[in-house]
Amino acid sequence: MILLRGNAFLGFEGREDILALIPGDYIRIDRHQKHRVEWTHPDQETVGLAVHYK
Repeated sequence: MILLRGNAFLGFEGREDILALIPGDYIRIDRHQKHRVEWTHPDQETVGLAVHYK
């Protein structure tokens, strides 16, 4: 997943920490890893791109 615009916080099941993302940040999320967007900036459009592959 790469964040293209805005700001976001991601949370992951089984982890206490929250990952803060700014445009250009990317992360590989393992298959079946439960995660969620915890926050996006209320005054900015947030755009992320996820690529699923085998």
